[in-house]
Amino acid sequence: MTPKIASADDRALAAPSVNLTLLLAMQAAMQPRKPFLVRADGKAWTFQETDIAAAHLAWLLNQLGVAKGDRVILMAPNSDRAAITLAGLLRGGFQPFLAPTDLPFADGFAITTNTRPTAVIAENVGASGATIEAAARLAAASASVRFVLGFGPGLPKGVMDLSPRLERIRDGAIDVQRADDAVETATLMAALPGGEIAEIALAPLLATCADLGSTASLRSGDRIVSPLPLRDPVGLAAGLFAGLFAGSELALLDAPDRRALAAAFDTQRACHLVWPAAHDHLAAELLKDQPPLRSLIRRCRDLDEEQQNAAPDLRAEHIVNIATRPGGALRVGALRSEASPLRQTRAAS
Repeated sequence: MTPKIASADDRALAAPSVNLTLLLAMQAAMQPRKPFLVRADGKAWTFQETDIAAAHLAWLLNQLGVAKGDRVILMAPNSDRAAITLAGLLRGGFQPFLAPTDLPFADGFAITTNTRPTAVIAENVGASGATIEAAARLAAASASVRFVLGFGPGLPKGVMDLSPRLERIRDGAIDVQRADDAVETATLMAALPGGEIAEIALAPLLATCADLGSTASLRSGDRIVSPLPLRDPVGLAAGLFAGLFAGSELALLDAPDRRALAAAFDTQRACHLVWPAAHDHLAAELLKDQPPLRSLIRRCRDLDEEQQNAAPDLRAEHIVNIATRPGGALRVGALRSEASPLRQTRAAS
């Protein structure tokens, strides 16, 4: 069945009058102790802890001298810390630039020269210290970067360690400070695979995620699984916004493999997967032994990729495509599928 395309421009005009800060504060007030950001080891940040940590990070950057409107580069894997940092950057009115953890130095130097960031925040992948070391070298070569922050242990000299602050927030052992809520930035920038620099408008993305309750049957008790690296920022932001709208859990994985996915999926609840459309067949392979998904939220790059059929053996009841369209500021819209192959099969039987 031919999917229906919702106009990105129309959706931008109909965007809800909320932002990530308000959504997070709302969920923290309504269900403060409910798990939200779930790590690969099973530990989770509640909505309240996530809200407090994001607010404190925004305040800390402001105290350091990072002003509202300043560009801040985030180099991190797909992790709970990355999600909290992105929420804090948006909350503080800073301009996030999402970069992959393996960003080549030449590309990073070009980015800092053109965007003139004030700060770089980095997190290492696994036991390697390469990402934070690369961030420190990049900052040293930049005329604009004044602060480098990271998540320990073993940080290079001059890099502020944010890890103790986050842990003390979770333990309730820190007097959390909040900056005055700023007007969130309307866009975020990102370095995409292939060296492309993208500017992503957040309003239509928020509008799309607000509709996932009807298009993908996303509910409060569900779990969203997001095994995406930060080089796919639309996927990370979509999972974050969708979880906040629905009040559902967001399981973050940086390395998608069969064992990690099996551990992330919860057979006692409906699960949704955020996944890049270019790797449909890999998703089908990883999911073949899993219970059917409630929905597959495919991150597509352009209209041509949107129109391609998903792998026929994807086990999902709903397929929703979120597409970015090149040309100026990337627009984000929804491509609604009336029924996936799995639902058609069930109807026929």
